[in-house]
Amino acid sequence: MKKYFLYELKRYWLALLIITVFSALIYLMYVLPADFTQREWGTPRSYIDIPLIALVLLCTVVPVLMFSFKTDAKQADCLYSLPIKRQKIYFVKAVIGLMLVIIPYTIAFWSGFTVTALKPNSFTLSRFVAVYFISVPLAVMLFGINSFAFTRATRIIDGIIFIALYAGILAMPVALIQVFTNFYGYRQTPFDALLWFSYSPLIQMIMSQEAYWAHHSFTWVMYVVAGVTGTAAWIGLFLTAQYEKAENAERLSNTKIGYIILIPYYFTFMTTFSGLFGGMGMAARMIIIIVGLIFSISLYIIFRRSFKLKKEDWISIGGALIIGIILSVILYFAIRQ
Repeated sequence: MKKYFLYELKRYWLALLIITVFSALIYLMYVLPADFTQREWGTPRSYIDIPLIALVLLCTVVPVLMFSFKTDAKQADCLYSLPIKRQKIYFVKAVIGLMLVIIPYTIAFWSGFTVTALKPNSFTLSRFVAVYFISVPLAVMLFGINSFAFTRATRIIDGIIFIALYAGILAMPVALIQVFTNFYGYRQTPFDALLWFSYSPLIQMIMSQEAYWAHHSFTWVMYVVAGVTGTAAWIGLFLTAQYEKAENAERLSNTKIGYIILIPYYFTFMTTFSGLFGGMGMAARMIIIIVGLIFSISLYIIFRRSFKLKKEDWISIGGALIIGIILSVILYFAIRQ
């Protein structure tokens, strides 16, 4: 495994250097000319969101870069034929990927922090330190979630879609709970959908000056969810690695925790939430349902790589529509009480 690690490191050292230099330069371009002194109209912008935005982007793009080999039959066959276990291949890929994420972020963050600290400023600098040491483990968790989501696919486009869909899996049912708790007067609860997206903790740090986050009592929920889901994703990534086959590359991404479940899952909730628009008339509800239907059919076309869907696809859509309508009616009458 050591030789394979060194091989991968040699492959990506230039990419690591370029990403690091680019990330640091972007942050420094903002902080070097910035005026950090106190102004009458409020606290000046620290620009700490710049490296955090880069961190979020890297946690999204790098998993695609590192695990895209399994979407190419030749690359997958080459790697899976190596005399090392597939879990070790995934482990090396994950370690190199984390290096591509954490090293550029670390150098960019501390170079910008140094400039900020050396200039006249009105910041509590210890908060910068806290942001770094909180954001790094959050990035590791997000990287794991996105890596697991992407590796469920056998094509790059499918993997990118899976990353997007996995980000909101928990937020959908929580949003439904949120509707009921809000309408019954419990507006400050842990059941706020914005706390349950996989990207929420890092996005919260980027938007830390926004009033919503500053006054929300349950932001701790994001960190608990990130820790649990991230750990589960890392475990799932390595447990499923042993079942990966080179011949699956470039075929349909028909894993059970891919399109087969995600499409009806999202369509059900989109139809359910149409009940929120009942006060605006049936037309508004139908528009939401039609949008959800188009969204679902489009994903099935991408999944099947054909405009001709299978019978089970239409059954899945129909079942999701029926369940969603029943739930939307329940939701509509519940919020009218």
